[in-house]
Amino acid sequence: MRQTWRVQPDNYALAYEVELRGIPAQWRLTEYTLTLRSWPLLSEGDPLSDARALRATSLVGTNIRRERAYGLLKGPRRLEGNVQWSVVQNRYFLNAVAIRRAIAHAVVASAQRRDLTPQELSALPPGTPASQQIAINALSLGVPGETQPVN
Repeated sequence: MRQTWRVQPDNYALAYEVELRGIPAQWRLTEYTLTLRSWPLLSEGDPLSDARALRATSLVGTNIRRERAYGLLKGPRRLEGNVQWSVVQNRYFLNAVAIRRAIAHAVVASAQRRDLTPQELSALPPGTPASQQIAINALSLGVPGETQPVN
């Protein structure tokens, strides 16, 4: 497997390419997952406000699905269909993957809690909870066969 990241010089985008070669047929590998995770909310004057905006968002078919991290703590949500893009975001920033030359057939939005270290907690305003939510969006992509490469 070869993974290649390329920086787009005129914007903030990164191009990501995955190449799989020589996979043994007995493995029957038909898909792989690209997972986006939100970052710790350590730079906000009001971490609770930022946590309320934390979510996993996806465009599946023609529907934009926004799943708040807090609600995802109860359990993941799997969305099947023609996934166009997948995002984790907070109030100001987002981390996104847009599909250009792949077949994405599902996305799983989930969340988990992350305990803050004593050092991280001391840098945040008094009364900040000792754990934070992390939004996760896992994009399920089909592996093209050798007779039907994407390129």
